[in-house]
Amino acid sequence: MFLLCVALQALAMASTLSALLTNTELLDVQGQIICPSSSCGLLQDIRYPFRKRGDPPGCGFPEYELVCIDNKAIIYINSGKYFVTNISYTDNIFWVVDANLDNSSCPIPASNHRPYINRSETNGIILLDTDTVTWAAFVNCSVMLRSDVISSSTGCCSGTYRLVDCQSTKNSFVYVFTTTFIPWVQYIKPSCSYLSMIPLGNRQLRAPDNATFEDVAKFMRNGFAVRFPYQNEDMTYRQIIKECMNDSRR
Repeated sequence: MFLLCVALQALAMASTLSALLTNTELLDVQGQIICPSSSCGLLQDIRYPFRKRGDPPGCGFPEYELVCIDNKAIIYINSGKYFVTNISYTDNIFWVVDANLDNSSCPIPASNHRPYINRSETNGIILLDTDTVTWAAFVNCSVMLRSDVISSSTGCCSGTYRLVDCQSTKNSFVYVFTTTFIPWVQYIKPSCSYLSMIPLGNRQLRAPDNATFEDVAKFMRNGFAVRFPYQNEDMTYRQIIKECMNDSRR
């Protein structure tokens, strides 16, 4: 009986999520409201989970609101401003480029923002989760490093510090290295301090091992992938089991 309860509730929650993430129509007391699709520049048929400013409440997620300026679709993630360059409803991802990257040959991301994961506490839906594996981390060092190899017993941050010569001075040395997005700050060398970080590519398109600054700059200009809203399955099944256990006790 308990296993049947788990199976039925899992199926119900999966069906609810499917309807939530694919539905483009809303009902209110006056009748049916159609959430219209929109376009901006090269992006056509922009629809759920996105919304444009001025859409009725309930059309799309507020975190996925797009603003179209000069034929460029803009999304704000945390304190960051990003250009949306591509939307794939087949792969359930969209691509963004940091709008603050300049057009020089020596771009570096701002230190006051990065993409974030926003987990809804009410239904376990995860929003604005990057669909990436590698990140580029920038550090500023007070001395030029004698050894630029990152050493880690966990293997999370193996790689090489690459000097960003165009951002360095005689008293300040900027380096970049690629890493997975886990607590890697403990591996920063003592003479260095954190500057900024940015995701690169997506799960299939990854930065090469020991990427140079030129490699990283190319990835930054091409942007990175962000996932559509999705259900946190671990949280879902914990909730289901807890509810079924409570039901079985009653």
